[in-house]
Amino acid sequence: MGRHRGTLYLSWGYNRDWYTRSDIRFRNSTTDDFDFTFHNAKAHDHPSMSDFWKVSNLTVPQYDATVGYMFNDKHDLGIEVSWNHLKYVVDDNQVMRASGQIRGFRFDRDTLVTPDFVHLQHTNGNNYLMVNLV
Repeated sequence: MGRHRGTLYLSWGYNRDWYTRSDIRFRNSTTDDFDFTFHNAKAHDHPSMSDFWKVSNLTVPQYDATVGYMFNDKHDLGIEVSWNHLKYVVDDNQVMRASGQIRGFRFDRDTLVTPDFVHLQHTNGNNYLMVNLV
């Protein structure tokens, strides 16, 4: 009998993400001007589906890309490599406990965090590369 070759597959799709509350630390290690933490921050994803049909913006939304190969052996084994692009945006105008110091002023209290003070989003580098045995 001849040897059967494996099967190559590709997939591309878009995702939604949900995040638990996070503690986020801001620290300036160069000047020590600030070192504080927001406790139990709420955040959301940002799927950007308004760009869904624009081929030039194919990688703007949150996406998953996978390339895999099934060996077609007696163990039904395969390997795949996946790239997941996620987006993490802290909700603006939320009350969070903030503790730490800014320019020597120490604090530990509930604080309304507005975009004028801090707007945090991690949307252009929150990526996961995974290698999976399937």
